[in-house]
Amino acid sequence: MKQEQSQPIRYLPFGDVGLVVELGDKISPEINRKVIALSHVLEKARIQGVEEIVPTYRSLLVRFDPLKTNYEKLVFQAEEIKTKHEEQIKNVKGKGIVIPVAYGGEYGPDIGDVAEYHGLTEDRVIELHSQREYRVYMIGFVAGFPYLGEVAEKIATPRLATPRLKVPEGSVGIAEKQTGIYPREAPGGWRIIGRTPISLFDPEQQPPSLLKAGDTVKFKIITEQEFEALSKTKTKQAPKAQPIGRKVFRVLKPGFLTTVQDLGRHGFLRYGVPVSGAMDTFSLTAANLLVGNQPNEACLEITLIGPELRVLAPTQIAVTGGELSPKINGHNTQMWQTLSVHKNDVIAFGKMESGCRAYLAVRGGIAVPHLLGSRSTYIRGGFGGINGRPLEAGDIVATAETDPMEKELYTPRELVPRFTSNVKVHVVLGPQADMFTENGMQTFLTNSYKVTSEADRMGYRLEGPAIEHKEKAEIVSDALLPGAVQVPGNGTPIIIMRDAQTTGGYPKIAAIISADVNALGQARPNSTVEFCSITMKQARDKVNNYLKILATLNRMFKEKS
Repeated sequence: MKQEQSQPIRYLPFGDVGLVVELGDKISPEINRKVIALSHVLEKARIQGVEEIVPTYRSLLVRFDPLKTNYEKLVFQAEEIKTKHEEQIKNVKGKGIVIPVAYGGEYGPDIGDVAEYHGLTEDRVIELHSQREYRVYMIGFVAGFPYLGEVAEKIATPRLATPRLKVPEGSVGIAEKQTGIYPREAPGGWRIIGRTPISLFDPEQQPPSLLKAGDTVKFKIITEQEFEALSKTKTKQAPKAQPIGRKVFRVLKPGFLTTVQDLGRHGFLRYGVPVSGAMDTFSLTAANLLVGNQPNEACLEITLIGPELRVLAPTQIAVTGGELSPKINGHNTQMWQTLSVHKNDVIAFGKMESGCRAYLAVRGGIAVPHLLGSRSTYIRGGFGGINGRPLEAGDIVATAETDPMEKELYTPRELVPRFTSNVKVHVVLGPQADMFTENGMQTFLTNSYKVTSEADRMGYRLEGPAIEHKEKAEIVSDALLPGAVQVPGNGTPIIIMRDAQTTGGYPKIAAIISADVNALGQARPNSTVEFCSITMKQARDKVNNYLKILATLNRMFKEKS
C-alpha cells in the first residue's frame, strides 16, 4: 500500500479567540487519526487560557481566552507539545459502537433511488452499507450529527437536488462518500436509506453525544418489528418543563421572536452544540446588572416586535438593547434603568426604532433548567429556555426567589450604545484568507455589504460586490465560531452567528473580533456592514476596552445599590 505523504502542519488565526491547527487538506483516515490524537494530547497538557479544543476532518480549532493567552504563544506551545508527544499521537484510538438500523421501506425512502442510480438491488445497497466499519470523522451540522466515512464507491450517491424540510430523527443517510445519522428531526438533503431507534444526543447527559470524533461505527441490520421493539425501550421524552421558582409573568402575546438567553454554553462545539446565548451580550449583561443579578442570568431576548406580559407578582425589571419603547399599563417608560412593576401591570413594547434586539432582565433571573451549562434556548436543537422554543401565548415566566432591590439604578448616557443602520466591524484576516485574490481581499475591505432578509440567529447573508476566490470556493469542512465570515462560490459573504452549525465547508476570509460581534447582533435586514482589518494586538486592546466598560458599569451599580 502506498504511504500517504505527510504534509507540514499549518497554524492559522481564527479571529481573536481561535487557533486552527491544520494537519492536511483532504478527508483521510490517517490525517483524522492525527487530528484526534493531537486533540487528546493538547487537552491533557491543560494549557492556560485554552477553553475548548474541537477536532474536525483534518484540523483542530483551539478556542482560547485572549486575556489569558495569545495566538503567538499558543502556536509555540502546540508545536512544542506535538513534537514531545509524537509517538503518543500515533496510538490514540476511539471506541467501537454498533448501531441497529432498519433499512428501506418507510424508514429508508431513498434506498430505491440509490439502488437505481448504481444499477444495484436494494438488498445489495444494504449489504454494502452495513458490512463496513466507519470512522467518526467529526460531529457537526446539528447537535450530535456524526460525519462517518467512507461508504463503498458502489453506493456513493450525490445529495438530493432539493433538500427535505424535515428528516426524521434517527435517519441514516448517504451524501457522496459520507454517511451520517440525524440525531433529531432537521432539514437535510442526504439520501435516506434507513433509520435507527436509538438516541444519539441527549442534552441532559454528560457527554451529550453518543458518538465522538475518533470512534468507529458498525451498522447492524434489524427488522421493522425489532425497530418498533427497540423504540419502546428508548428513554421516554422528558415532560415539558414546568415553571420553577416564583411566577412573575404570563405571556399575553409572544412577539415576533422572544427567547430565553444568557451568555451562552461553552465547551460543547465538538458535539455539534453551538454557543447560542444573547446576540448582544453587552446589553444582556447591563440589563442583569440593573436589577442586581449576576451578569450571566437568563433574560428575555426580544427581536423586532416585543411581547406583551402580565405581571403576576411584584418585581423589578430592566430593558436594554435596541430602542423598543417599553410601556407599563400603556404609559411610556425608560430603557437602561431599573423599573418596578406590580401585580396585574401589563408590560408592552412599541416599534423597534433602532437596533434589532432588546433584553428584558427580571430580578432573580429567569428560572429555567440548566442544560449543558446554560439556560439559553437553542431552537434548532430543541432544548434550553422554555422547552427549546420561543415564547408562546399562555407561557408562565418564573424567577428565583430573591429580595427586592432597595434602590433603582440607571445607566449613564455616555455608556449606552447607539445602534445605527451602518455597522462597522473589525476583523482578523484568516483562517483561509490565502484562498482569495488580492483584488478579492481589497473588495472585501473597501466595500459595504447589505444585510439581506436571510438574517437570523444562525447567520446573516450579505449582498454586495462579489469577493474573488483564487480557484476553488470550498474547503473540507472545519470548525466555525460566531463572527466567522464565510465566502461561498457566489462571492457574497455569510456571517456566522450564535446559533449556527459548528462546522462548515466554505472558506473563511476573516473573523469578526469578539468585542464587535455584539454590535453585529443588533444589525437588521437592510443594515449595512463594513469590515476593517486589524492585528491580533489591536483586537486584544479592543477586548480590554470592552471589559473595562463592563467593569465600570458593575462598579458604578454596586456603589449605588
